[in-house]
Amino acid sequence: MYSFHHYCYSSFLLFIFTIPKIGESEELFIFSVTCFIITGMSLIDIMRPLNLPEYSFHITNVDGKEMIFDSIRRKYVKLTPEEWVRQNFIRYLVKDCGYPSGLLGVEVLSPFNKLKKRVDVLVHNREGRPIMIVECKAPDVPINEKVFDQIVCYNMGFKVPYLVVTNGIDHYACKIDTETNSYGFLLVLPLYEELIHSKVCLE
Repeated sequence: MYSFHHYCYSSFLLFIFTIPKIGESEELFIFSVTCFIITGMSLIDIMRPLNLPEYSFHITNVDGKEMIFDSIRRKYVKLTPEEWVRQNFIRYLVKDCGYPSGLLGVEVLSPFNKLKKRVDVLVHNREGRPIMIVECKAPDVPINEKVFDQIVCYNMGFKVPYLVVTNGIDHYACKIDTETNSYGFLLVLPLYEELIHSKVCLE
């Protein structure tokens, strides 16, 4: 398990052991230093602090690409700013809000009108029915009307009563009223038990 600081430290150790031996090309040494600096800056940009509790993750490098372990899909996936937000928000749902990891789906294909779009996180109730969609964006992507239109489009196939949009900094949750075709924003993100029993408070 690595936090961001632990990972940078192990990357530095890895760099130390890959310094070329005496007599090898000086250009190779410069190239190694440059790669390390670029990689380190990239990780700082990607793994930026979020408006969420801090968590530890399994992170590795495969063929020059940083990969983070997705505990829901049980595999390593490419670490991007959006994936960093998604993995942190999933951890928040499971660790702090009581969402069962076995009832979360990641990158689930929307069934609406052959729409080949994938939902970032799909939450199910204990009977296996979808009840909430979470759309994750990179921290530098503003949460605006366009983002909400996107998640509403995805929901046409699932018709879940709850939608959440987050960029890791700002988080918005709303409850859909299918009878009046309207929605109201929630005061807080509901705990799982509140969600499945509809014990949530609107603004």
